[in-house]
Amino acid sequence: AVFAIEDVLGHALSYLSFPRDLTSAEVSRAWRRAWHATATGLLRPLRRVDGLSNTTHVAARDGGGVVVINRDCENQTAICLLSARGDLETTVESPTSHDTSPGSVILLGDGTAWVIHPAGGRLIRLRLDDGELLVDNDISDATYNAALRHSRNYPTTLALADDALLVLRRISGVEKRCASTGNLLSTFAEGLVYPTDLAVAGDLIYISERATHFNPFGVWRMSVLGLPFGEMPDGYVHVFSLAAETCLRKFGDETSSVRFKMPMGVAVADGRLYVATSDWERGSQIQVLRLPEGEVLQIIPSPTTSDNPAIAEEYRSSVPHDPPLPWGDFVGGLCVDRGRLWAIGPEVSVTYVRILVPYPQLLG
Repeated sequence: AVFAIEDVLGHALSYLSFPRDLTSAEVSRAWRRAWHATATGLLRPLRRVDGLSNTTHVAARDGGGVVVINRDCENQTAICLLSARGDLETTVESPTSHDTSPGSVILLGDGTAWVIHPAGGRLIRLRLDDGELLVDNDISDATYNAALRHSRNYPTTLALADDALLVLRRISGVEKRCASTGNLLSTFAEGLVYPTDLAVAGDLIYISERATHFNPFGVWRMSVLGLPFGEMPDGYVHVFSLAAETCLRKFGDETSSVRFKMPMGVAVADGRLYVATSDWERGSQIQVLRLPEGEVLQIIPSPTTSDNPAIAEEYRSSVPHDPPLPWGDFVGGLCVDRGRLWAIGPEVSVTYVRILVPYPQLLG
């Protein structure tokens, strides 16, 4: 549509008359310049990489591209390295392939990677070229919170901050660990209710909080079955200081102009905050905010399940009687790589990652 403006708009304007001897071509060019000025920097989806399974998080690679951890239909877990265009470059089988939870992966600059397997409670470091296991830490925690329906304190997400490895847990917040050995150094951000993702920008850590033990699929399933579950609270994005390990501010509360329903992913780069939310009634979406004000710059709706029959079938098989499908696929983790936003789709056995690129940039 962008590149057809000259032809379509010019033809439409040719039927109108303009003052001061302006021509339709001149008006068309002026409108196009204004449109380009407005659209420059806004994200648009350019590609969807299918073929992933049960993937929940994504992390950027040095030099371009991303890394995800994937579990196939035979419960084989593998680390997948994707190029900047989304092409699969390398697959490394995880030594803990028996674990049915894919977890999260983060790359170090020395050709190794940290991987967590939530259900098994393991934090491992391995070499990417041959998959050799270098470190294997048992970080299982049987702690549960009765108010959160006996939720286990699973580790869910990883991030790197200078020489520290950050592990996000479902109940106890963030663990700061040694990036070489995985040894525990400190903990902070306790008290969050179902934190889902974290992102690092300098000395600041952004943590998305779902604020309910219900997950998006659970809310949708109970809704279509007519089961009571109460009012879903708004979620938040907390900003912590890495040095002081204290909360500096919170997006989504009464002091903020934005609201997040079921935030599942967060990313931050170049003065912008990206938050992925899953709301089956109002529509799943990604909100782009300008920092530090928190002004909403763009809202990107999630694609609908009709785009992928396999995903639609997974929704329908969850409850009987052909239920109404969610308005837009549920969303997962986010990351930013050289201005491009990578967004994981729903947490089902057939999923994908979307690549959203700022206009007028193209995939290359």
